Amino acid sequence: VSVNVEVCHEAIDRKRKIIFNYNDFNESGRLAVKTKGIKASPYYTVVSHGRYYLICNVDGTDDLRHYRMDKITSIDILEKEPRREMREIDPTFDINNYLQTQTYMFAGKDSRVVLRIKKSCFSDLFDFFGDFKVDNNMADEEYAVVTLRANLEGMYYWALQYGNNVEVVEPQDLRDRIRETVTSMANKYSITDDDKYSMAIKEAQ
Repeated sequence: VSVNVEVCHEAIDRKRKIIFNYNDFNESGRLAVKTKGIKASPYYTVVSHGRYYLICNVDGTDDLRHYRMDKITSIDILEKEPRREMREIDPTFDINNYLQTQTYMFAGKDSRVVLRIKKSCFSDLFDFFGDFKVDNNMADEEYAVVTLRANLEGMYYWALQYGNNVEVVEPQDLRDRIRETVTSMANKYSITDDDKYSMAIKEAQ
């Protein structure tokens, strides 16, 4: 990882493109090449949840992407290829806002999300996603309805993590996905014959 970070820092300082292979874990639990020869313009290296990430623009695209440093191999600086400047991708880019909306550093753009959430979780919500707007007309003593922008994949896992403390109101696709996951989990943990047997033994003791 340290070598990858050093190469990226040099490329960023010199405003040069880089090329690398991106890997992922295979069925044997080992890293294997997933995509070869990714050519990109690097802008930032950041740490999120204990992992290093590269924020860059991949040639042929008009958005920003991030890659885990520990999954990058065969990285090189393209000496004769100046990087594409950030202002061409997003002239209003703010690294702090990016990190807050990209919870867990999942790929994808941020989207509008509406939540019904316990007020006691406001601090956690801000830590993960940054600013949010509270609809005071929809609030009671315990819960409030808030609107924010977030990466939908990150919000999916965050909402599952906070369970009964939060409910996704919008977008509907995300709400449906969470419902399906919770239903599937409930089915997996429904009482089986083995559970009944164990409960009977415990009661008999």
